[in-house]
Amino acid sequence: MKKFTRWEKIKLALGQSIYIGDIQKPGWSGKLPFYVLWCDVHGIVENYPHGNGGLRCPDCIEDT
Repeated sequence: MKKFTRWEKIKLALGQSIYIGDIQKPGWSGKLPFYVLWCDVHGIVENYPHGNGGLRCPDCIEDT
């Protein structure tokens, strides 16, 4: 995981996400934009927008 600047840490604490780049996982046909976000349960996590463009913790998505 990348090292965050002070400004990025503030953004995460305020509930904002940070773009970390376009990533293509094995088996995917293309790249998707990935972001880092803060989850109150799991801490700092990364994920890509799902469905309506919203970002959610991938661990919380699996728990539901």
